Amino acid sequence: MPYGKTTVFGELPPEWKVGICRPVDILPAKEPTVLIRQALNNPIASKPFPMIVGGGRTVCIVVNDITRSTPSHLLLKPLVEDLLTAGISIGDITILIANGNHRPCTPDEVRQIVGQELMNCITVVNHEAGRDEDLVYLGDTDGGVPIHVNRHLVEADIRILTGTIRPHQSAGYSGGRKSVLPGVAGLKSICKHHSFPIFPLEPVFGRIHGNTFHDESLAGAKKVGIHFILNIIENSQGQIIDAVAGDLELAHLEGVRRSANLWKVPIPQRVDVAIVSPGGYPKDINLHQAQKAIAPCELVLRPGGVIILVAQCPDGPGYISQWFEGLDSAEAVIAKFKRDGWSPKAHAKPFLLARPLSKFTVIVVTSGISPKDLQNMFMIHASSLQNAICKTQSLIGTVSPSVLVMPYAGDVIPELPNEKIISSDWGRGSET
Repeated sequence: MPYGKTTVFGELPPEWKVGICRPVDILPAKEPTVLIRQALNNPIASKPFPMIVGGGRTVCIVVNDITRSTPSHLLLKPLVEDLLTAGISIGDITILIANGNHRPCTPDEVRQIVGQELMNCITVVNHEAGRDEDLVYLGDTDGGVPIHVNRHLVEADIRILTGTIRPHQSAGYSGGRKSVLPGVAGLKSICKHHSFPIFPLEPVFGRIHGNTFHDESLAGAKKVGIHFILNIIENSQGQIIDAVAGDLELAHLEGVRRSANLWKVPIPQRVDVAIVSPGGYPKDINLHQAQKAIAPCELVLRPGGVIILVAQCPDGPGYISQWFEGLDSAEAVIAKFKRDGWSPKAHAKPFLLARPLSKFTVIVVTSGISPKDLQNMFMIHASSLQNAICKTQSLIGTVSPSVLVMPYAGDVIPELPNEKIISSDWGRGSET
């Protein structure tokens, strides 16, 4: 299993029924810039990009911040080329970094995001959610979310979003509308959007239909009035395999459809045990990041099952542990989040961890978090993967449990189309 910058091994008892769940292996585009240009030239449910641009004078392009893997410089190049061809002055183009509630990007990070060439000639703005003077209020959504958005986007004649579409714990999938809310929204908007009843109570990993978090994010973006999006799809290695462009909603939905073909993996039955890794460094740099690997387990693990999380966490638990202090159960963490909601110092990650903890036993294979700290968060420490397997044997209550192994758990969406289906890939195995 991936662990930090290396791997760890464990041998499962031969009587355990083992299935391996991996993302579909799709080769990257040989020329990603050509793929992006093709998407731009063939927009979905939209007029051609030059026709949209022709009616405007000022343009704002939203890009992801440094916490996302999106190669924004590859998306910006053809967009800016077409804007200049359409007669837009370089001085009338603004690049807005969608930091959400994250810290502003440093100059070196900005250079990494947009590239040195564009950084030298185009205005780049860091969105800061707490700067009310930089926000414009556009009214409330039907769900009651107040839409406060960065004025650089609102006041531009042409508004463009860029990003990456991939599975997401609360939005179902990233990309599209999410660049606005929470990407360039104010704290009041994020607070309401990331709290109950908007924030999903049940798992929505890989699901947007019936997902209020998605619905309100889309409603917020529609209030702004987005003219065009350009989103890429990457494989599990972070390489570009596809791109979509066009309408805010319909182009994103098409991207989700294509992305789902990459990430969704049919699973024949609910399982007793899930052995997961976020995929190694940097995805397991701390528990704040590594807990994302637990999300797919909620979709297929039987109640009372066991999760083995393999995550080095050299930076420890992160702020997530603070929310567990003074509380006596995972249910108490859930109740606290439902009562107090999201705030800049109390994100949704503790809730997203507490939810599976209320249903399953979680064993963490880690050298970065002490047994006591894990115990305080209602989890069990294991010094090795083999040690975790031994502990699972004593907990599971069956001689021949079904086990699902997900070495890159954040990159798969396990599905149960029919729990009675028997898969030929579901064999009896030994090594993970």
